[in-house]
Amino acid sequence: MIVHFMQPHMPYLGSKADELRRRVEDEGLVVRSRDPKKIEKYDTDEANVVSGLDGGFREGYISESELRQIYIENLEIVLEHVEELLKEIDGKVVITSDHGEHLGENGLAGHFKYKYTEELRIVPWLVIDNIRL
Repeated sequence: MIVHFMQPHMPYLGSKADELRRRVEDEGLVVRSRDPKKIEKYDTDEANVVSGLDGGFREGYISESELRQIYIENLEIVLEHVEELLKEIDGKVVITSDHGEHLGENGLAGHFKYKYTEELRIVPWLVIDNIRL
C-alpha cells in the first residue's frame, strides 16, 4: 500500500500559517492563492504579490523561525492522520518524502525545480515495525 500525503508542503495549513498570511497581507501584500477575490487583486497589481509564505520569507516578512514553525505545524497535522492509519495496518511501514525542503538555510525557502542542494536531496526515512500482538 502506498499512501501519499501532501503535507508538510505548501500551501501551509494551520493556525500559525493563517496568522502569518494575515500579517503579510496587513503589510499590503497578497499571498498567492486560488481564492477568486485574491486573484482579482494580484491580476491588477502583480507588484504586491508574494508566491506564498515561502515568498513572504524571501521578501523579509516572515522569519526563519516562523517558517520552521509552520513547517512543523504541518508535519504535526499529517502525523495525526498517519497515526490513525497505523492503527489499521500491520507490518513494516516506511514514512518518507519525495524531496527535502529549504527552511531558511542560506536565505532559501521552499523547493525549486532544477535546484540541487543537500536540503532538497536529503529526504526523511522513518521505518516503523507496526506489528500488533
